[in-house]
Amino acid sequence: MAKRLLYVDLARTLAVVLALCAHSFYSTGLMAKLGSGSLYLTQFVHLATPMFIFMFGFMIEYVYVRQVKEGRGAETVKRLLARSLQCYLCYALTALAGVLGGWYSFGQLFDALLFLEHARFGNILRIYTLLMLLAPFLILLRLRWGAGVPWLLLILVLGSFPLLSHWHAHVWGLHPQLANLLVGTGPVLSGPSTWHAASFALAGMCIASCSTPERANEPRAFVLAGLGLLCVAAAMTALFAQQSLLAVWQDFSSAQYRHLNALNYYTIGIATSTLLLLATRGLQYAFDLAPKVSGLLPLGRASLLAYTAGNVFLNLFTPYELSLPGSIAFIVVFFVSVLAVATWTQKLPYYEHIRYVLNLGVVSRRRTVTPAG
Repeated sequence: MAKRLLYVDLARTLAVVLALCAHSFYSTGLMAKLGSGSLYLTQFVHLATPMFIFMFGFMIEYVYVRQVKEGRGAETVKRLLARSLQCYLCYALTALAGVLGGWYSFGQLFDALLFLEHARFGNILRIYTLLMLLAPFLILLRLRWGAGVPWLLLILVLGSFPLLSHWHAHVWGLHPQLANLLVGTGPVLSGPSTWHAASFALAGMCIASCSTPERANEPRAFVLAGLGLLCVAAAMTALFAQQSLLAVWQDFSSAQYRHLNALNYYTIGIATSTLLLLATRGLQYAFDLAPKVSGLLPLGRASLLAYTAGNVFLNLFTPYELSLPGSIAFIVVFFVSVLAVATWTQKLPYYEHIRYVLNLGVVSRRRTVTPAG
């Protein structure tokens, strides 16, 4: 049974915080109110989606691959199917909140439930729903051909992006929204697609292979894997994007890269997610973080719950007309509320029964925290 790694919980918490920052800043118009001073803040919060999916890939390798190795293959597949269902239900709840908040009609809600329309602040959950279904095949390839498989697939997937950009108008006989959701082509401009997002997940798998409990106190392999990912990101940028990583980062504050499913968005996302994960492990190595961050970790350990609760809240209540101090105060109250939900929900009556049903009858095995160096 895999142990929890404190720096991983911290990285997942950071991903949730960044995502909810991006959505709450947008909802309150904070960026517009800050003016030119928001550039660096915008760049930072735009790391949320890459980091979110990167950490999902990390968990595929660290948790689910290990479970299959222990002979629990059927249980693992069932758990991933359950998680996919949970992601879809959270997506549906977020979309419903968008209707109740007046953002779109019930007809658009129906289309959103079929993935034929966007759901305000819920689109990334569609990606998770599909990636969870894809995960068993990734695990099968990983176990059959070894730890080098994620690296090879990462390079092949990133290398396919320039080719797909030449076919950007094709819908492959699908509804335009589905073509965009699956492979990022068609007249609809929105990202990331499932295919493109897989690059983040594969990168997370690459570095997680050096983060097993047996190697918890051997950071050298972990750092080397991180450097390898940085080299892959830099090489792909140099070969296909014809820009340096620094130039890409300077343009990262715009959503254009993401909407176009541009290679730049994914190389900078992989590079920054890797650096953030290396930083969290380095901080844990240098300092005793456990007592300092324990109060925030429920956001990462119950990431799906925290993310959904925050987005439902923002879809129902969007105080765009607040002043700058009012917006900041609202965001503080918002985060305190989400943290309270993530912390106290598991203490509600019948919580374990509800969790059992949502897990399709798979009993979750609690993981203990290990302060890996």
